[in-house]
Amino acid sequence: MVEKCTLDYESLASLGSMLGSGGITVLHDGVDLMSAAYNTMRFYHHESCGQCTPCREGTGWLEKLAHRFHENHAHEGDTELLADVCKNMRGRTICVLADAAAMPMQSYLQHFPDEFQKRTHAPAYVERQRTERDEMTPAAKRETIEHGATNAVNVGMGMDRI
Repeated sequence: MVEKCTLDYESLASLGSMLGSGGITVLHDGVDLMSAAYNTMRFYHHESCGQCTPCREGTGWLEKLAHRFHENHAHEGDTELLADVCKNMRGRTICVLADAAAMPMQSYLQHFPDEFQKRTHAPAYVERQRTERDEMTPAAKRETIEHGATNAVNVGMGMDRI
């Protein structure tokens, strides 16, 4: 892609990028992309002033998710979550630090999807065994009984009576 680019507005726009203040990162073929992505996201999370929620929370999520990929502990759906976090950061803050953090991650996701896929090993979530304690809170149980349900007494927080 660099060979096609002449660093003018039209050339960069045709490659899906733009001119402005920013940086270009050139990596050797042997560099671990997940390490580079994690390092970049650590930088932006550290630099966030924390004033805007999308940036404060978003850069933290990007760093956390990038760390999962870096450590080979990514879950199914983490690439989609990364893309969603990036989408929800861009254009929603006072300054452009959130945009600056989201854009490199979006580039990594767009240009190197296989790198993310081969680091995904864990299932999306672990189904937990539900118990009767999980079924109904005491307040919900009282409300159910008040409205005439007869079998709600033994459901919920493990109580026999309210």
